[in-house]
Amino acid sequence: SRIRARLYFIAPMGHSLKSLDRVTMKKLDSKGNIIPIIIKSDAISKSELTKFKIKITSKLVSSGIQIYQFPTDDKSAAEINRTVNAHLPFAVKGSTKERKIGKKMKVWRYPWGTVQVENEAHCDFMKLQDMPI
Repeated sequence: SRIRARLYFIAPMGHSLKSLDRVTMKKLDSKGNIIPIIIKSDAISKSELTKFKIKITSKLVSSGIQIYQFPTDDKSAAEINRTVNAHLPFAVKGSTKERKIGKKMKVWRYPWGTVQVENEAHCDFMKLQDMPI
């Protein structure tokens, strides 16, 4: 059996990809599909996250690193895949704790509020979960 995709986790610290990340991803991109994921995405503000995603994407392009792009040639999935491709790299926050907010869902609680893992306004976890890999 062949590995179809590699989830590459990126810490949201620093200003862009670390050189070790670039070297590693460059070695991996010839061996299969890479899907970059920013972990602990709630560690930075929404505007910082947007800037961070832009910097990462720019660094990937300038370094010649190929990341997986969901196919847009199939008419039935083209629009969905274009939307998913626009969100790369994904930004996620995980949790094993559940809380009832209307319905039972995984959350991460802070003194100032709650991050709902399964809420697409809070993170890209659901996009990642629904991906056909």
